[in-house]
Amino acid sequence: MKLREEIIYLKNNAQTLHKQQNKIYISTEENLCNVSRLNETLKECVKKIIEYKKPVIALGEHIDKLNNDNNKLQRKIAKERKVNSKYKELVKMLKETIISTRKKVVSMRSLVIASANKRDNLKEKYDKEFSSLDKMYSVIE
Repeated sequence: MKLREEIIYLKNNAQTLHKQQNKIYISTEENLCNVSRLNETLKECVKKIIEYKKPVIALGEHIDKLNNDNNKLQRKIAKERKVNSKYKELVKMLKETIISTRKKVVSMRSLVIASANKRDNLKEKYDKEFSSLDKMYSVIE
């Protein structure tokens, strides 16, 4: 009887092991399907990464171009500031020249007015003398 019980026990164990083996097999197949799906998802992710990488690279190149343009503009602004400072110096010198020229013109005008007054005074004096000479000449005639 012992042998029969052992055979039944072993048969039951074999059936249990067979059921467990089937479960493991099914689980393994499910895992393989999951791995296959994950692999497809990974491939799609890689494609999307490659897709998104192109605009990012283009954006980086555009940023580099903008930085280069910005650097050029900064250099141009620096040159213009130098020119502006020289221009301001020239304007200052021109203002000073205009002011000094105005002063000279005013003083020359005063001299012209003074010489015109002297001329008028001399003219009156000569007119008086000529008129007195004319009178003398007319008396002499």
